[in-house]
Amino acid sequence: MTIQNVKLSCALVLLCSFIFSGCKEKAPKEEKQKGLFAKKENFSNMRAYVSAEDKFYIINLKKNVVERVEPFPHLRDIFLSEDTVWIAGDSLCWLNDGELEFWSWLPVDYKKIIKKENEFYVLTGNEILELPSERVLTLPEMPVQFMLCFGRIWILDQGGFSIYRTSDFKEEHRIPSESPLNFALSEYGLRVYIGRSNCLDIFDTQSRSYITSIPIKGFPRALEFRPSGDKLYCLTGANLYVIKRNTNRIEKSLEISNGKGLWFSRNGEYGAVLRDSIISFFDARTDKILKNLKLEVIDITTSPGDSRVYCLTPEEMIAINPEKSEALGRIKLDRAKRIVIK
Repeated sequence: MTIQNVKLSCALVLLCSFIFSGCKEKAPKEEKQKGLFAKKENFSNMRAYVSAEDKFYIINLKKNVVERVEPFPHLRDIFLSEDTVWIAGDSLCWLNDGELEFWSWLPVDYKKIIKKENEFYVLTGNEILELPSERVLTLPEMPVQFMLCFGRIWILDQGGFSIYRTSDFKEEHRIPSESPLNFALSEYGLRVYIGRSNCLDIFDTQSRSYITSIPIKGFPRALEFRPSGDKLYCLTGANLYVIKRNTNRIEKSLEISNGKGLWFSRNGEYGAVLRDSIISFFDARTDKILKNLKLEVIDITTSPGDSRVYCLTPEEMIAINPEKSEALGRIKLDRAKRIVIK
């Protein structure tokens, strides 16, 4: 091979190396973990609706000011269903473009209202009244807790757990339980977790068969699944237990004293434990405590995109960025009770 051929071969090798090096797939850049509260939202048309003693507030969240205060005698509850704000007192009303519309009168002694599609289910003593049909389901005992989902009414009383069909109010199943305190349902209602002193009992709701019990310390004050359904959280006066649904085992136990209630964001990525004069935010993906804030919170919610948390005390509404542990704004209120946002 001549010197000229050798030079030509080397040039070709270098040229091919250059060409193919440009064709190589670049390694993907490592994506940085975004904060739990990093999403930005447009608050222009967003409002908070806060119930109080004989009135409710409409608050502009973009300007962080009270737009209106509407009188509503004997107001007892405010809730959001299918993007409609409902207000309950002696009567049940809804907000239509900011104006109150009458829907129905309510029983004087009702305890709780649940809306499902076009019906309301009103708990009064040991009866559940369906509106507008006015059908009545009479229960053998006073309910400790009741829930409506999957076309069924799920009821816990001092003697056990019952499932009723909404179509004809017939009892499908009855699971006896001694001194139950609360319950939670797994996805599609296939399993029920019944909280009792020092344990959680798990049953198959279809066969009514006992599955297992999970030992805990103390009384379960709150029992709730994370919105994704993969983990069950059990709050006692001293601990927050994290239970994996697919194993029915305690995955983690966090020491949290004086716990009173549990709450999760809409996307289920973070949650909070309501305590005496303290609210503790935690990352529900890792189950690590994020921040402890000194607040006597009676209700809590988020903006639809979960970028802000709104804590309600009897005297004020506070917009919070838990990631930075700072208040973004405060609004003074009078004897506030409940908050919803749309």
